[in-house]
Amino acid sequence: AEGRPGRMSHPASGRERNTDSTMAMRDEDDDLLLEGALYKRRDFLDKEEAAKSHPNRTYYFRKPEDVNRLVELCSHKLRTNPADRKALHIRASAHIKRGDFTNAAADYSSMLQIDPRDSTALYNRGCAYEKLGRLEDAIEDFSGVLAIDPGFASAAYARGACQN
Repeated sequence: AEGRPGRMSHPASGRERNTDSTMAMRDEDDDLLLEGALYKRRDFLDKEEAAKSHPNRTYYFRKPEDVNRLVELCSHKLRTNPADRKALHIRASAHIKRGDFTNAAADYSSMLQIDPRDSTALYNRGCAYEKLGRLEDAIEDFSGVLAIDPGFASAAYARGACQN
């Protein structure tokens, strides 16, 4: 039984198990994983087209020159519609990626002018303020987040970190 193809002895019990179906399942899983990897790798995609259909454009723009291009695209869109919250959010995220916390905070502030109860924008602006060393402003934003959403654990943690 030990030498038959497609059969394998289980080391602990000495019982045989069928490996043909296991191998077939592994091959299918590997194909699915490979498809996922190819889908996620930006160099296999036409970024402009893929980004249009993806809910989060920053997923496709990872190199510094790509992030710069993303800022340009969002800025262009915001020239025609300054109240486009999605474009503001994407551009603010790209500014964060570039380490440009001042412009990120400005974009999050613009989002908050549109919707003052946007706890995510308020939290992200607080994070940008923290990176800029504006701890009092960051604490104020994190406290504002907790007033809107008392269960926002990240805001509570970040506020505590700023206070220490």
